[in-house]
Amino acid sequence: MTETASPLLLNLDFKDNSRLSEFKLCPRKFWFHYIQHLVPAYPRYPLDFGSAWHKGMDFLYINFFENGIRGIELGKIAFEGFLQEWAELGHPPEIPIGDEVKFKARTPGTAREMFMNYVKTRTQWLETLELVEVELPFAVPIDPDKPNRWLVGRLDKIIKEKGYHWVVEHKTNSLYSIEHGMQAGFTDMFDPNAQVDGYGYALKMLYGAKSMGVLVDAALVHKTHHDIFKFIPVNKAVGFASQWLEDTIYWWDRVEEAEEGKHYARNCPSACRTVYGACEYKGICNYTTGHKDFDEAPAGYKFDKWEPFSFDELKKAMGAEKVESEVI
Repeated sequence: MTETASPLLLNLDFKDNSRLSEFKLCPRKFWFHYIQHLVPAYPRYPLDFGSAWHKGMDFLYINFFENGIRGIELGKIAFEGFLQEWAELGHPPEIPIGDEVKFKARTPGTAREMFMNYVKTRTQWLETLELVEVELPFAVPIDPDKPNRWLVGRLDKIIKEKGYHWVVEHKTNSLYSIEHGMQAGFTDMFDPNAQVDGYGYALKMLYGAKSMGVLVDAALVHKTHHDIFKFIPVNKAVGFASQWLEDTIYWWDRVEEAEEGKHYARNCPSACRTVYGACEYKGICNYTTGHKDFDEAPAGYKFDKWEPFSFDELKKAMGAEKVESEVI
């Protein structure tokens, strides 16, 4: 996120959790994605469904708190938000016969039932809250020894409950458990978790002693079970936050070393296949040597630069006096 900079931002270094996490998983994958800006050209249904679910949650929370919408009507409005994002990602509102196998459970029909059940399940809880922010961009200093380093990101929701602030982080998954609703392989992955801990750090920087932590709002995506939701609270003590900060600075240093040396080693076989499947870059990684820039996207890939924030959003998150011209 530092490709160009104004005089005021010349020495500022912005990174988000997506970049740091991908580098930790595999520096070579980081190179393909964030340096070469290559992404698979085929549809990525889990990511797209998750993005559309987030948009629906925005519609749901805003209309619940600002417009007083309740019940079935609220579920319908949330579903409208889902369909809006779903269409922008290139997917049809109804899955054609024969294409169901590609989408599996991640269809608009599933989403509609999930929203309706979410409203039934969460309304009583929502009535006790105050909605503070929706999709809030943040930029916070990360390294006391290097004040030019800023961690940036976006908080799904900030709510206020009994005088204290929480981040609500919406997550979807398809790991069903007969006994627990969701498999431990999913629910246990948030503590410790660099992304979640980073959100907690940002919250404390924003609200100080009135911040509590992150509430992961998990939703199961399943063909027949549309009413399984789970809260996973992550409220870290100061010591744990300090450990996360040390780890983040360590990996920030490693990214800088790779960028300066222009070498991004492969983490194989560990990163070649995870619980989510094979690495999206495995095909080209096997025959790509060195670190020569791609003039053309290889077959099955396209150029798509990761730009999670507009300039105006970053300016607002940092404070207008620190920003003068476009940096992203």
